[in-house]
Amino acid sequence: MNFLELVRYCLSGEDLSARQWVKDAKRSGFVWSSIEEPKTVSDPRERNLYAGLTEMFCLRFHQPVPSWTDNIVELPEINLMPFSRLQSLANERLRVAWNIITYADYLDVL
Repeated sequence: MNFLELVRYCLSGEDLSARQWVKDAKRSGFVWSSIEEPKTVSDPRERNLYAGLTEMFCLRFHQPVPSWTDNIVELPEINLMPFSRLQSLANERLRVAWNIITYADYLDVL
């Protein structure tokens, strides 16, 4: 599965496609800790979200976070929450560590 595809769905607001990507990954037994560093990705927003989502899913599924995530240093703010008044429901770990603002249960699918 192409993890960059998921990142781009998220950045473009294609939430249904993103959720389906995650469902397909779960169904196939995707190993989140095997996600490789996005060496060919130059867009800082994509790199940031790529690393942040990698960490989020690894932690969510109790897998080790790849060490390459420590190499992502440019962290532009990414707001995936359409309503800023709901930021009390935000995923604190993503906000503090990755400057990504989103819901605590973002892409948490059955």
